[in-house]
Amino acid sequence: MLKNGPAALTACTMALFTARFNRNKMGRALLFLSLMGFSSLGFSFSGNTGASVSVREGLSSLLDKAPDLHKVFQQQDQNLVLSEIQETQKIIKTLYGKILNMTHLQQRGHAFRLLKAIEEQLEIIRFQNASYKQDEKKYKKRLFNSFFELARVYGLKNTEKQAFYCHLDQSAWIQSGSKPLNPVNPHYKNCGRKVW
Repeated sequence: MLKNGPAALTACTMALFTARFNRNKMGRALLFLSLMGFSSLGFSFSGNTGASVSVREGLSSLLDKAPDLHKVFQQQDQNLVLSEIQETQKIIKTLYGKILNMTHLQQRGHAFRLLKAIEEQLEIIRFQNASYKQDEKKYKKRLFNSFFELARVYGLKNTEKQAFYCHLDQSAWIQSGSKPLNPVNPHYKNCGRKVW
């Protein structure tokens, strides 16, 4: 059962109200962050994700790759990007087996969906097919937003990694360092408000 369920619903309703009647960028940013915060109502408020130590360690090692991917995308070195993608894919493959041991079906399904989203975006970026070249920002945004959601839902935040949100392109990402560097859109390079 949800802890703070009514409070979460009230906060989400307030965010929707604010965004609807205040159509400026701050209203949309509030809506995005509130929906990100409540997208996993089934277990994100309970404080207990049901993930074993093994799963949490695996997820943590996957999240350690987020700042590395952020860095190589900033450097725009294709060989480094491919190397980081391959290392990240190896971690994801080992995590699939560990997630099968999660006891709560909803949590297991959510973890699989997040891993699948990250894996799909990595594949698209790795092979750089025609659709990727046409809309590169969309795929990068999905990738980094998925890492952000993974850290948020499983409470895997630490002081070495910073999370940022850019209201101009609605992207969220995890990086090293305290100065925001938007990996999705170079034109909004310095756009980013620290989330944690």
